[in-house]
Amino acid sequence: MTQGGHADVGGGWEILPGSKSASHVPLVYMIRQARRAGLHFDPEKLIEMGLAEANVQTDTGNSHGNGYRDEDMRVPDIRIDVSNPSSMPSPNGHGVQENWGHFKVHDFGGRTEGHSKPFHEMMHKAHVARIHDSLEFSSGLGTIPVLSWKFMEYLPFRRMDLRPDGSWKPIRWPLPGGETRDIPHTARIHGSVIRRMKQDDTYRPGNLIIGGGGRGLRRAPELYGIGEWECVEGSGDPVDEVWVKKAASPVDQ
Repeated sequence: MTQGGHADVGGGWEILPGSKSASHVPLVYMIRQARRAGLHFDPEKLIEMGLAEANVQTDTGNSHGNGYRDEDMRVPDIRIDVSNPSSMPSPNGHGVQENWGHFKVHDFGGRTEGHSKPFHEMMHKAHVARIHDSLEFSSGLGTIPVLSWKFMEYLPFRRMDLRPDGSWKPIRWPLPGGETRDIPHTARIHGSVIRRMKQDDTYRPGNLIIGGGGRGLRRAPELYGIGEWECVEGSGDPVDEVWVKKAASPVDQ
């Protein structure tokens, strides 16, 4: 059972042909935020690096509904109105059958009619990409690296521990022992995490679904479902979407 690791966010794992890494999501998000803050990127370089999605602006309620104002935009307008899917040519010039799959119709307020959706297809690949666990032997690392990581889990490194009142306290004991990171129930969670929980029955992070740190419970029991969530930002946008829990964690109540 894999819940993901640092390199799934920052990059570094081998990308299989025809797929995207999970790190593609935060990278596109950071580039989009940097552009909104006024930083200019060469659109052709973004496409060359496989980051064409960073040029896409969706009409889902964010303040940049008219697209970016970069004076140096030299590529065709690939802005998408997700409420009205339209036909778009694929990079190779042939139509690609739209595959909403991961992105359900009600998630985007759109219809299933239409043809190619390169933007959504690419983000879908990143949202459901393989994730890894450096403490598991069958999750991408060799035997020696996994044993090394396991060994470090039993060293008294100082770390921050989530307290019942929501505060954080530096601790060394008890030893980590491979436990998951603490996540407060007030955390803002990216939409890709919610969508992965909906799509993958094996992805049930206890520290997120149950909360309270999820100590010793890497996989939440099915009776908890995935929790109740409310979208607070970027509704329907696979890059900007942010969710929070509707109620406090059962552990904290």
